[in-house]
Parts: sequence; structure tokens; C-alpha cells
Amino acid sequence: MSTIMDRLVLASASPRRRELLHQVGIPHIVCPTHVPEVQDPSETPSAFVERLAHDKASAAQQRMGSTAKLGTRYWFLGADTVVLLHDRVLGKPQDVDQAREYLSLLQGTEHTVITGFALLCPALKLTETGIECTPVSFEPLSDSEIDLYLTFSDWVDAAGAYKIQGSAAAFVNSVHGSFPNVMGLPIHRICSILRGNQFRLGN
Repeated sequence: MSTIMDRLVLASASPRRRELLHQVGIPHIVCPTHVPEVQDPSETPSAFVERLAHDKASAAQQRMGSTAKLGTRYWFLGADTVVLLHDRVLGKPQDVDQAREYLSLLQGTEHTVITGFALLCPALKLTETGIECTPVSFEPLSDSEIDLYLTFSDWVDAAGAYKIQGSAAAFVNSVHGSFPNVMGLPIHRICSILRGNQFRLGN
């Protein structure tokens, strides 16, 4: 009897998401996708990130196409993260000026990090999507502290212009919920879905 091998395909080039998957022993293939990250005016922030996550996972599935190997059961994982402050969505800053604006808004306040995720397994005809919300509180920051932070590259390619596992950790007063979610992936939710569908973790 042949053995089916499970293989996760991460529809993202994010080193933070890769790190989280490595930490829990999930080997994976990286298949970055280029999905337009544009919020429809009718979408809530939660619906926006959940849709984007699904679009990314679907794009990775299509991109793999004929390269899929026989005897392998593929799982496609997409995710997208935004920062929500008073109903305003703060995505990845376009430049250093926008990063400065975002940090000026976030300093001394509480905001919510929302990550949408999607897991697709064509072999099982399975689609699982969801969101995870994590409130984060920032210390008050002076203009000079923000300017110093911006001399580093941590703000680049980061929702809300910060990466909590980097130098921005010095700004964080509290995290209420999943720390990995703030990094970009609610890894406990992902593992729960995989385990519930007989994905062999650590294979």
C-alpha cells in the first residue's frame, strides 16, 4: 500500500510566517503569489483579510498546477494581516513617510491586529478560512523615537509599519491574545485544522 505524503504550500514569502511553521515542525514549500491587496468599499477589515488569504491560497494552487507530485496531498495556506485603529485599516506602508504617519497614530494607543487565513486541500475538497484578532497596546513614543526606529528596515513590508518580533518590541505595552498572530499567522488555529484532518505534523 502506498503512503500519502502531506505537503504544505505557503502562499507567501514572509520570513515570519516561515519561521512560525518551522517552529512547529511543519515542512513546507514557498510559493509567493501576487494578489492585488485592494479593499472593496463594501468589505469589513475582517472580510478583506479573509478574502485575500483565500485568493492567495487559490493562486498558489493554480501556480503549482502540473508540478504537483503523485502520492502527495497538497495543502495551500494563504494569510494576510492588517492593523486596525479606530476603523482605519493600516496595511504595509508605501514609504517611510507613511510609516512615520502610522507609528504616530499607533503610539500611546491600543489597536487590533487582524490576520485572515485560508487552508485549501483539493484532495479532500476542503476549504477552511477564518480570522484571528489580537489587541496590542503601544507605549507613548516621541517623534525622535519614531525617527530612530525608521532608520532601521523593520517598518518595510510590515502591516502598521512594525514587526513585533523586531526592535518594535520595545514599544509594546501589552498583547492580549496570540503573539504569533501579530507576527502574521495564528499558528495554533492552523495546526488545529491540520491535525483535525490527519495532516502528519513534522513529517
